[in-house]
Amino acid sequence: AGWAAFGEIASDAQWMQRMLQAEQLAAVGQLAASVAHEVGAPLTAITVAVEQLLKRDCSGCGGGHDLELVLSQTRRIATLARRLVDLARPGDPVRRPIDFNAEIAEGFELVEKQLRREDIAARLQLDAAIPVVRADPHQLQQVLLNLVLNAAQAMRDAGGEIHVATRSVGRWVELTVQDTGPGITAEDYPRIFLPFFSRSGGTGLGLPLARQIVHAHGGTIDVESQPGAGALFTVRIPVAAHE
Repeated sequence: AGWAAFGEIASDAQWMQRMLQAEQLAAVGQLAASVAHEVGAPLTAITVAVEQLLKRDCSGCGGGHDLELVLSQTRRIATLARRLVDLARPGDPVRRPIDFNAEIAEGFELVEKQLRREDIAARLQLDAAIPVVRADPHQLQQVLLNLVLNAAQAMRDAGGEIHVATRSVGRWVELTVQDTGPGITAEDYPRIFLPFFSRSGGTGLGLPLARQIVHAHGGTIDVESQPGAGALFTVRIPVAAHE
C-alpha cells in the first residue's frame, strides 16, 4: 500500500510539472508572438530598402558587402520572428494517412547536405514494417528537422554522427534521433524543452516546438543522455491518432 501511495504521489507530481511547463510554454509563446508581430513591420521595411539599394548601380561606393550583410542578418531576425509565432500558434495538425517512412526520408534529405558541410555524418535506417499513420506530414518533418538540427548544433565544433531511424512498436511508430555529441548534463536535463534554453548558441525554440507538435498528435517525446555519451530522442506517434 505504501508503494502504491508513493506511485500516486509521484504521478500527481509529474502531472503538475507537465501542467506548469505547458502553461509556461503557452505564456512565453504568446508574449513572443506579440513581440514578433511588433518587429515584423520594421523588418520588412528595412529588407525592402536594402534590396532596393542593392539593385542600384553602386560599383564605386564599395558598400555592397555591408548591404549584403545587413540583408542576411535582417532575414535571420525575420526567420526567428516567424519561429516565435509558430511556437505560440503551431496550428492544429491536419492529419491524413501518410507513408511515415517516406516523409522521414524526405525530411532527412533536406538536411543531409548541410550536415555534410559541417563534417557531421548522417545515417538513415527505416523499418519496412511501418504501418500507415494518420499525421500532418509537414509538422512531422518539422519535428525531424528540429531534432536533427539541435543535435548538429551541439556537435558543430567537433563533428560526429547522427543516426535517424524508424520502427514499429505495437500501436505506436517511433522516430529516433541519436547523436554522438557531448550529451546533456543532469543540471540541464529538466530544462531542455523550455523555450529559449540553449547551451549551444541556438535559439532554444526547436525542442519546445517539436514537443508541442508531437503532443498535438497524441504522441510522446523522450530523451536519454549521459554527459559525453551523446543523446537519444525518441518520438512516439500513435498509429491511429485521435481526431
